[in-house]
Amino acid sequence: DPPHPRPPLVRRRASRTDARVSRRGKEQRRPPPSPRII
Repeated sequence: DPPHPRPPLVRRRASRTDARVSRRGKEQRRPPPSPRII
């Protein structure tokens, strides 16, 4: 099931960006770049 293990990876990235956006969202309303964090 290749389509199954792929969604978890995308959800992990969204979870990290969401957490950073909510923290920096108060100061900056811009989500941090994913390629830069990696």
